[in-house]
This record gives sequence, C-alpha cells and structure tokens, in this order.
Amino acid sequence: MTGDTVAFNVSTRNTGGKPGSVTLEDTIPTGLTYVKTVNVTPEVTPSVSGNKVTLTWSSVPAGAPVSAVIVCTVDEVAADASLKNTVKNSDGYSSDAYVPVKASNPSIAVTKTASTSSILANNATQITYRIVVSNNGTETLTDVSLTDALIDFTGTA
Repeated sequence: MTGDTVAFNVSTRNTGGKPGSVTLEDTIPTGLTYVKTVNVTPEVTPSVSGNKVTLTWSSVPAGAPVSAVIVCTVDEVAADASLKNTVKNSDGYSSDAYVPVKASNPSIAVTKTASTSSILANNATQITYRIVVSNNGTETLTDVSLTDALIDFTGTA
C-alpha cells in the first residue's frame, strides 16, 4: 500500500579464480521510490542514477560474497499490481523479485437517521439525529471532518 517500505536483499559472489571487481545493478521499478542502501558487505557507497542503484566493489577475493539491502517505499498506484525489481551482476546474471502492491482506495460512508416513530407518537418538539461516519476504504484516513447543514424548518401539523 502507498507509503509501505519494501527491502530487497541483493547479493552475488566473485566467481573468478582470483581477486577482482564485482558490480550489482538494481533497477527499481516504476511504483517504488528508492530510499537508501543498508547492510552493504563489504562496505561501499552506492551510486544512484534515476531508477538504477549500482554497487561496485573494486577488489573482492575469489569466491567471496558481496551483499546489500536496497530500501524503497511504495508510491501511489492506480490499480493493484505486481512490480518487478531486477538486479544483475557484472557477469550478466540477473534475478527478479516481484512485489505485490495494492491501490489506495479511500472510501467514507455517512448515514443520518432519526427515529420518526417516537416523534409522531409523543408529539415531540425536538428531533434527535444519529450520524455515523464509517471508513470503508483500504487505508487509515486522518483529518476527516463532517459538516451537516441544518434545515430551517417551521410549520404546523
């Protein structure tokens, strides 16, 4: 849902027989916004350009792993979707992860009722209304307000 956090664990290893450079490139899909990269092992600084996050380790021992966690937030989407995140390493191998996201669907219902039977039976001069506001949507709503325009009514029976 909009604003949720998504974390992608990305990793690879130096598959060469000697120390060498290793690169991971993660393509963040439309519908997610890059926030940060954490738990980078061994530590390097990511390069971010548009929707691509690139991590390059200059000297990784033969067979040694490298890894990181790429953190994103979910943008507002028009419809439920499955977003595809792709990471590839410097050898050209790639892997995909799919993130299901739900569209934001705010919905408020308002009902207003008065007990007409007690009004008629008791010759009442006051009417009490009951107003119920319900959140029928898929997300928490804040700062919701309700204005009820009262009708100026005078008359005789």
